[in-house]
Amino acid sequence: MKTFILSIWSMATFSAYFACNKTAWQVIPLLNLLIVYTTIGFAIAFKLHQDMVSIEKSARIVGTDRTSLMLWTCIWGFVIVLFALRDLGFIMDIGMISALWLFFVLLTTVMTSCYVIIQDSNRWTVQLFSTSVLHWVLSHDSKVWLAGTPWMLGLPVLSIIICRIAHHVERNQDPRQAVMELIVWICCFAFELSYDLNLLGPTYYIVYYFFCYLVMAMWITRKVLCVFAMSYLLIPLFVLYSLWKIKRDGFSLGMSKVWLRLYHRWNKGELRDPSINAEEIDDDML
Repeated sequence: MKTFILSIWSMATFSAYFACNKTAWQVIPLLNLLIVYTTIGFAIAFKLHQDMVSIEKSARIVGTDRTSLMLWTCIWGFVIVLFALRDLGFIMDIGMISALWLFFVLLTTVMTSCYVIIQDSNRWTVQLFSTSVLHWVLSHDSKVWLAGTPWMLGLPVLSIIICRIAHHVERNQDPRQAVMELIVWICCFAFELSYDLNLLGPTYYIVYYFFCYLVMAMWITRKVLCVFAMSYLLIPLFVLYSLWKIKRDGFSLGMSKVWLRLYHRWNKGELRDPSINAEEIDDDML
């Protein structure tokens, strides 16, 4: 579930990045992505460090959701670095690098999907969903390559719709929520085709930004949604607070205090997906 939400949030933030293309504002969404994924990577590493030094929690290192989140954090982190290097002028085009990276991503997705199916068969759609989102981001950045066949830009969105249909059919959840989400994705596909056929300008990315947040609102509470929406302000404040604690109490004790404060203040029942069971929530924060 965490991987699913982070993939949609990445899609929304990259939509903001594409909407601000060739303007001074485009650095804000990219910097936001970089800070958030760096913080997530650090939080996962610290959580694993806590688990490994605790004999009682050593078994919790293993987990399909956390493994998936770790892998996708690394994948998205590399993509963000590629965009940053391109914007800073260190590389001219990321098309070929993106194609090579997608090969490794697809290979990783196949392996993680097999692992997830073995461990928990009803989660394989999240892996393919995240891959489709990554294809959407990289294909829209290199859309010049598809100038002769612009409709191919819509294939990742079509793949997303198929993944979500499979997800809802396999989970057999509330049909009303599933229908609402699929209607949003179908509207996304319609706007995608309009953009591909030059019937819609850069406004398309702004529409996608709000559509992604609309899907997120179906699965998480308003509190978590606000955290995602305000992450470009909240994450730097959290980092500064953590650095202040580390300077005052030392790294291990300072980070432990920060983690415990965040853990106890946060409502662990935020995810609305009914498939999240008690063991997963107990092993949460990341």
